[in-house]
Amino acid sequence: MKVNKALLAGIGIGMIVGSALLQLMITAAQPVQPLSQNSAVSIEQMDMNKLKTEAGKYYQVFDKNQPVFTKEQHEQELQKQLEAEKAKTPSTQPAPSAQPQITALYISPGMRSSQVAKIVFVSGLVESQEQFEQAMAAKVATGKIKSGVHKFTGKPTLDEIIQNLTSKPE
Repeated sequence: MKVNKALLAGIGIGMIVGSALLQLMITAAQPVQPLSQNSAVSIEQMDMNKLKTEAGKYYQVFDKNQPVFTKEQHEQELQKQLEAEKAKTPSTQPAPSAQPQITALYISPGMRSSQVAKIVFVSGLVESQEQFEQAMAAKVATGKIKSGVHKFTGKPTLDEIIQNLTSKPE
């Protein structure tokens, strides 16, 4: 008789794993006791506060007088409050500061010129990312960008931005 060891090992392991899972299910199964058996006082004998406390363990409990909103109603109420706040605050524009705005960009080592162009565009220094990339290519400066923190004062021109990015940062 030829004995297939793999088959016998599989059957043995299956029986061991099955019995272990059965023992785990038996020990994990604990019957849930009803609410009246958990508390020392039955539900009929509780006053309103004790009943709310016991129910609060399992459910959300609200007073009858407390309004309960759906998500849409909550969003509408929030919008009304935001509009009321906007109406309260005067819509005065902040006075332009006498000091020019300073923009600092961090260029990490190994960034490609397209990534730098996106950072410059998002920071608001240039109007178009493509225009900046074309200017970098025209000046053959795409591979000359230096890593570090580059600072710009006010609204620099394209040439000033390229000059700053290709020179050593401050």
